[in-house]
Amino acid sequence: MTLLHPWALLGLLLALPVIGAYLYRLHKDKRAVSSAILVRLIRDERPASRRARSRIRHKLSLILVLVALVAGIVALVGPRAGAGGASRIVIVLDRSASMAARETGGDRLSLAAREIEDMVERMGDGDEIALVATGGEANIEIAPTRNRGDVIAALRNVVRAGAGGDNHSDALAFRLADGLCTDREHTVIVVVSDGAGLAPPATKCTLQAIAIGTDVGNVGITGLSARALDGLGGHDVYLAVGSTHISQRHVEITLVADGSVVDVIGMDIPAHGDAERTVRLAIERGRSLTATISDTTEQAKPSSSSSSSKAKSGKGSAAVAPPRLDALELDDRAEVGLSDAGPVSVLLVTTRKNTMVGEALRLHPRVNLAIAQPGALPKTPLDLIVLEDEPRAELPPTAHVVALGVSPGATSPIELGKDPATRTVVRWDFDSPWFRYVDLRDMVIGKGRLVAGGRSVVDTSAGMLVAKAAWGTRELLVTGFSLDETDLSLRAAFPNLIANLVDWAAPPSAKSPARGLLSAAETHATPSPLGAPPVARPARWRDGAWLARIALLVAIGLLLVEQALYVRRQST
Repeated sequence: MTLLHPWALLGLLLALPVIGAYLYRLHKDKRAVSSAILVRLIRDERPASRRARSRIRHKLSLILVLVALVAGIVALVGPRAGAGGASRIVIVLDRSASMAARETGGDRLSLAAREIEDMVERMGDGDEIALVATGGEANIEIAPTRNRGDVIAALRNVVRAGAGGDNHSDALAFRLADGLCTDREHTVIVVVSDGAGLAPPATKCTLQAIAIGTDVGNVGITGLSARALDGLGGHDVYLAVGSTHISQRHVEITLVADGSVVDVIGMDIPAHGDAERTVRLAIERGRSLTATISDTTEQAKPSSSSSSSKAKSGKGSAAVAPPRLDALELDDRAEVGLSDAGPVSVLLVTTRKNTMVGEALRLHPRVNLAIAQPGALPKTPLDLIVLEDEPRAELPPTAHVVALGVSPGATSPIELGKDPATRTVVRWDFDSPWFRYVDLRDMVIGKGRLVAGGRSVVDTSAGMLVAKAAWGTRELLVTGFSLDETDLSLRAAFPNLIANLVDWAAPPSAKSPARGLLSAAETHATPSPLGAPPVARPARWRDGAWLARIALLVAIGLLLVEQALYVRRQST
């Protein structure tokens, strides 16, 4: 609270007539009057000639009235305070999809807006406030201003637009916030988020946080893709589902292609866990596939395990709890475009008559395979070139080259090293197009070498095992091992690897990115620590409304005491 507030100054002027009422007596006749508190005339037995300007006799009464006046002004103006004594507060508001999760009292974004409105209303009059939004595209919603109305209006526009983005632009949002930090000693960056998928980086100004949200029960689609198998409508459809419920859930995913139900897939999802499944379906070409999830736990029969899903639970199972409403609607539906499954031309460069790679490519229904010796390469353009031996002639035109344990050529940006690779893979790029449904954790490498150059895709403890790079107009992938030198060709993941290479090299019309799909972090919607201390809330800020009520009660109480004193004087 500050007495520089204009209403406070005007209120203090009321003390002048109160004091005047105690100094002056305008009535000439003696009469008994009731207390009018602010304008009551004080009885005085002195002659009228001495009554015009009198000394204050009822000092206690006057003090009570003046204190009551000040308490009333405090109640009207209301306490105000800043955050940590800062003169500029930069608010970073998370509007990613998890902020749409429903809580008691509304969704998280609305709850965050109320917290910010309360903070804005309680800031000092000289404080500047800025609002930066993240989750989706990061941008400055309102530049630093002292006009609280502009900040509240911008905040309500963000809430009206709703939550639904992801956290890909969080780093940019904090860079924007840091750019508004022109005075480190008097600026605070306040991040308001549930923390799901958000990790605030280090900032040059003090970073504080307001955590939003509690644990809620939610089930949602976290993965959806469709791979064309042939030109007859055959597709492998991959589904992944995540859950934050404290008990196992049974869900049904309805797959619809252009308004017609293709299949209904049942899956058991472990408590606080995930499940995935791949199904083979016949779907007409050129259509989109929509997946919609529904929680049917109460209708499903109890089952100890699911033979149709591969479950991965992050926590132990818990006691069965009453069903809860799904907290997030944004992850209940996803859509993926279906490819036209056109042919893919592939050249295999090898000196061997029969190889596992060659057989897998020959059996793939979309591949038109040609095999050539390293020194006798064709000149016709191709979609994909697979090298099992180092070429001794110029490669034909292509956009995709894969070198399996050999050097692609003298001008290649990736080279095979001389150092042997360790036999244990410690990391691989899960999001790369080559390793969908391919698990490399237990792959045994009989003989391999590290690679140098490009960007790492697979690492061992000794260094890079697989790398990618741009090679002129080509995309290049180089492995430090031949597939025949690992046990991968003996595993179920091998056909998936070959199919991934074919999909990667397929014409652009065959690509099928999913739409409406949230990340697993957003679907789990689990509040996470923000890595910053909570906003320092002084008592007068946190309990400002209570202080105003107390001040009002004090004012009323003092007036009642003054009235009682007057009645007592009259009676004596």
